Amino acid sequence: MKERLDIGIAGGGIAGIAAALALANQAKTITIIERSSHFSETGAGLQLGPNAIRALRHLQVWDTIEPMCVAPPALHLRDGQSGRLLQTINFDREFEERYGAPYRIIHRADLHRKLREAANQKPNLSIRMGESQTTIHTFDVLFAADGVNSNLRREMFFAPAVHHPIAHYRAFAPPPAEPDIDHRCVTLWMMPGAHVVHYPMRDGQLNLVAAVRQTNLVEGWEALTDGLTVRQNFTKAAAPLQQILVQAQDWTGWSSFSAPALQQWHQGNICLLGDAAHAMLPYLAQGAAQALEDAAILSECWHTSNNVVSAFRTFQQQRQKRAENIALASARQGVIYHASGSQRLIRNVVLENMPKALLFRRLDMIYKPRQPVQRIDNKET
Repeated sequence: MKERLDIGIAGGGIAGIAAALALANQAKTITIIERSSHFSETGAGLQLGPNAIRALRHLQVWDTIEPMCVAPPALHLRDGQSGRLLQTINFDREFEERYGAPYRIIHRADLHRKLREAANQKPNLSIRMGESQTTIHTFDVLFAADGVNSNLRREMFFAPAVHHPIAHYRAFAPPPAEPDIDHRCVTLWMMPGAHVVHYPMRDGQLNLVAAVRQTNLVEGWEALTDGLTVRQNFTKAAAPLQQILVQAQDWTGWSSFSAPALQQWHQGNICLLGDAAHAMLPYLAQGAAQALEDAAILSECWHTSNNVVSAFRTFQQQRQKRAENIALASARQGVIYHASGSQRLIRNVVLENMPKALLFRRLDMIYKPRQPVQRIDNKET
């Protein structure tokens, strides 16, 4: 786009800062409006699949982020009741060559801090903290990156977030003493109505997330809870998993929400992105990755479009179906993880006997490199 505009971004999370970096060299000014008075260093780990890493490379920040990461050798899928290892996905050279990038683990605070550091190096980019978002409508263009409970999405489309009867709890735990459990790997334990995933962080601790069916709301994103509340959902778990849960400390919890399906992501000079547009259930570990993909593709759409409307439409055309497919696949994955009775037994047999070629084809939908952006021209401004 030839015209350089004053761009506002509501929300200073991963989606907002990544989008700002994507557009910084193509905008007159970019201002991020963040309601919080400071950025929190709390939180937990993120799994960065190859598509997320390719997006970070596109934003030219991967070289500074990579040293903060852990390189897990594999993903282990286990039956949570018997403890049996059902399937292994190796994050080896074959995996990296197929998808053009590796698989990594990072603390969310580390990723966010590195993105902020890159943003601070852009002379036309500023972050305004603790500021009411009532001022955000003064920009030429506004991107709503204000999360799953987006105020802007509610204003534009009267579309509040969708609550799901699943609660998530996270904690940190020491590596397990059980020799059969490789703590270097991402390990998923599947239980009837629940699951646990854990993986190593840079300090050697395990980042632990437990998901359980629960209809009542957990207040906030970091609600403190006790380990007994979590463990009571895993009384039938295999002994190694129970031991990991016993040693976990400082549990926090949150309820599951997703963004409602929308026919359109933009209205006037405002466009949704990140969780505001497509927040999804976390069973494929793609929330942050899809926000980073948004940023990478937005930069291409902005560069190839003649005007704002064309850029918005091209962005939606490139991203909406992709995000919807990932969201649907993630929801289906949750059903598989939480299967019980005969469905659990069938799942285990299928996973144990699944050929590697078929396993890779299922991963292709998530991780395969995409096609280049095709411009949608529009004469409107």
